[in-house]
Amino acid sequence: PDSLNVVFTSQSEYQKNPNSFAAAFNYAMVIAYKNCGEGFTLSERHYDEAYKVFEQAKKLRPNDLRVYVEQEKLLERRYFDFGCGPIQAGLVYRIKKYRSIPDMARKRLDLIKNQERLGSKKVDYLEAAVICQALNRLESAQTYLNKAGHETIKQAVEANIADIHYEFGMGISSSENYSDEDWAEFMPYARWECKLGAIEYAEESLDVLKQYYGKYLPMSEDLGSLLMYIAEQKEEANKMRNADFTKQLQKSMAGKR
Repeated sequence: PDSLNVVFTSQSEYQKNPNSFAAAFNYAMVIAYKNCGEGFTLSERHYDEAYKVFEQAKKLRPNDLRVYVEQEKLLERRYFDFGCGPIQAGLVYRIKKYRSIPDMARKRLDLIKNQERLGSKKVDYLEAAVICQALNRLESAQTYLNKAGHETIKQAVEANIADIHYEFGMGISSSENYSDEDWAEFMPYARWECKLGAIEYAEESLDVLKQYYGKYLPMSEDLGSLLMYIAEQKEEANKMRNADFTKQLQKSMAGKR
């Protein structure tokens, strides 16, 4: 009830004072952080409403840094927040999402540019670089990478490799958590196909990292162990596949006798 009262009160103030920056900004903030104590549980309608009201606040006070910061946070939560899980929205996911929703990508890039214009000390140059990469603005992407700096890039490289390693490990584990009988009964494909699928995804993700970070990858302390893990699992999957083909061939030959 208390939270509902806050929503209705701020909404009422905004409706009474549509040309008040404070009323607009406060109402947008209330919507944007609705149910914050239990996690962000906003509907698409709430996201749209909060963004629209932030736009109104921006018109009333175009040089207020807070609006650009909060609008960008809103986009982050809407498209890239996975809740409490261990997996973050890594580089591969972000680039795909920005390419699938280019209008959102351009809006977020504009918000970051305005934060820089207004002298923010916490400009997310790395995110700007990711957006530019997704929009194929490669020179701008490199410019933002340079602004992000060595240490920020190193941390991003390690975080993305850790995410790939985790997802790859989960994919491999899913191929090993059932007996051969269970696997044959419930899965429409062979165990080795599941392994090869996880390997393919990991290798595709690493290719994106190489294209994007290039010269920065040698900074990674964990890349070598990930590559070794992938190679080991690929060798095992190929052995399983060959054994499966041999078994199928033997069955086929026996049936012809």
